Amino acid sequence: MYNKFLLIKALIISIVFGLLIVPVSAQVVINEVHPASEWVELYNTSSTDNATLQDCYLQLDNSASNQKIQFSSSDSPIPIQNFRVVKKGEYNWTTNWINDDGDTIIFSCLAYQDSVAFGNESGALIGKPSSGQSIGRYPDGIGSFLILSTTSEGFSNPPLPTSSPTSSPTSSPSPSSTKTPTPTPTNQPTNTPVPTSTPTKATVTLTATRTPTPRLSRTPTPVPTEDTVENFIPLSDVNSPTPTPVQTTGQNKPVLAVVISLSLIGAGLALLSLLLVWKKRNALKLSGKKQDDTIEK
Repeated sequence: MYNKFLLIKALIISIVFGLLIVPVSAQVVINEVHPASEWVELYNTSSTDNATLQDCYLQLDNSASNQKIQFSSSDSPIPIQNFRVVKKGEYNWTTNWINDDGDTIIFSCLAYQDSVAFGNESGALIGKPSSGQSIGRYPDGIGSFLILSTTSEGFSNPPLPTSSPTSSPTSSPSPSSTKTPTPTPTNQPTNTPVPTSTPTKATVTLTATRTPTPRLSRTPTPVPTEDTVENFIPLSDVNSPTPTPVQTTGQNKPVLAVVISLSLIGAGLALLSLLLVWKKRNALKLSGKKQDDTIEK
């Protein structure tokens, strides 16, 4: 039981030292691609350090062909939060390597990698740009890839234009006609003669009948309405996923050496624990043997 406890303790120590190696985000990413003009723009996301391109490469076709550019120590670093454009005619890039209908662009260093797929490429999250358009991140370095209406080679990518809402006319209800009541005719009073033996003046009795005045119904006045529709549709929701690779530069080599040293120390402590268990076990065996000899005597 004691031996198992020591083994578990040694394993925990080794795991703790191994977790000291923590990944960091990519320092250089693909920021814009213009397939028709055959150029790729890289961007240094760091706000404190220049980005070296040594031991990095740019692959311009997702196939078995050797269409990639290998950088070396002779390539100057990318300044803080700045751009580097790599185009056809530089390095060994002499022919059209980017497929206009769809392709995968990969930028890879020793410790991190960034990529983007577009058009009809498998797993693409952005469509095919036209000949005058490019695909790029907005904001620079951290945003998702979008189809940009104008290219910005070596400069910050422009935001998408916002569309103004337009009003659509609606049909107004037609007023409905109502029937006007027709006045009812009444009998006119007539003179009734009364015969008398002697001529008398005829008496005329007039009966006045009140004629109803027709009422006019009020027709509602139609009120025009206006629907306002906001019609802004983002070109992409896919977040070509923001790369979460790790960064390794020449300045991290001392840190790596310290991590390796600590891992070796952890392994040494584990071996030392196992040696102590072995010695204690042998001591217990010798002690038991001496007691048996004493009993026999």
